[in-house]
Amino acid sequence: MGNSTTICVLGSYRSGTSLTTRILNLLGVRLGSEDLLRRPASDNPKGFWEHEQIKELNDQILSRLGGNKFNPPTFPPRWEESPEFETLNRQARSVIKREFDASTVWGWKDPATCLTLPFWKRLLPTMRYVICLRNPLDVARSLQQWGFTFIEGMRLCLFYMHSALQNTAGEQRRAVFYEDLLERWQDDLHRISLFIGLSERVEQVQVRGAVGNFIDKRLQHHCTSLNSPSDDDGYGLPESILRDIQQVYLGLREDGDLQESGIDNSLQRLLRIVEQTARAKWTDRIELSLGQLQEHVLPGRSFILVDDNQWGTGNVVSGRHVVPFLERDGQYWGPPPDDATAIQELERLMQSGSTFMAFAWPAFWWLDYYQELRRYMESNFKCVINNDRIIAFELRP
Repeated sequence: MGNSTTICVLGSYRSGTSLTTRILNLLGVRLGSEDLLRRPASDNPKGFWEHEQIKELNDQILSRLGGNKFNPPTFPPRWEESPEFETLNRQARSVIKREFDASTVWGWKDPATCLTLPFWKRLLPTMRYVICLRNPLDVARSLQQWGFTFIEGMRLCLFYMHSALQNTAGEQRRAVFYEDLLERWQDDLHRISLFIGLSERVEQVQVRGAVGNFIDKRLQHHCTSLNSPSDDDGYGLPESILRDIQQVYLGLREDGDLQESGIDNSLQRLLRIVEQTARAKWTDRIELSLGQLQEHVLPGRSFILVDDNQWGTGNVVSGRHVVPFLERDGQYWGPPPDDATAIQELERLMQSGSTFMAFAWPAFWWLDYYQELRRYMESNFKCVINNDRIIAFELRP
């Protein structure tokens, strides 16, 4: 990339990565071809500012490791050096060259990069990292809109935070705090511009005006006090753990340069505690969900299950045949590449006899991401279950 500057935006989902990336873009950071940027959605009406091809590469990396962005895999030591990733390595080089070869300052944002960063560092060893952070309680509460329980959302948030800090240790990095960006964006704008080497842009009236117009505090739906985190009995975590999580976040806010290694050690300890609690809750939730599905699907019948291969139910549940989606030779094949493929596969399975389709909460994100599929389902079929565990349709017109 010659003398260009590469900016990588990291952070958990719902932590302000989209807001920060658009601000970087307004400062002059190129994000790629406009037609390759992910379209806005109902939960992110001002845009994601994600490059679709980079996002797809991250999805493929996680899939090959046996997980996905919401259920991260185990990462073996030096996994990024495996020959298994050589094809993706070539694809990534091609995308970077085609999209950014002539760019002076460019970058990208996809929260999954927190997990896959070792892959990208092999291609781009010199990067600057902008790490987006937000009160973990608010991130977890926001993720509940996507079907996560509070504990599952907290686990995901802490996992991404820990991965981002661990994978950028010793590198050029700067923290951006969501709450501060909304309240005092002018100060953050100056600090960010200095960090990325575009400080002259801050003085331009049109740039400051565009940033000010883009920031919208009305989109901040959760703002938990850092002094009283346990005002909701539905959190499902001990108050002492919630307070420890808050203290870690306060420590990060006091250390904007992210130099204090002890904070990450505390974060890792809390992550282990939350993961243990989440596993126990997860099992109970699956059992409740299966019981409800059995009320709607007769014994001997088959139903399509969209669960991102996370439930681990096998092919038969109490006499009902489970069809994974996408399916190849009876096995889970991964998420569809696009809406057209999803709809085509659904119609194929319907012709094969499937009369019921259930989206489990680990795959609720499908209904936001595959918007044409959602419209197709809602327009043609009756929704018979709709709760925080399952959204299910009878596949009859």
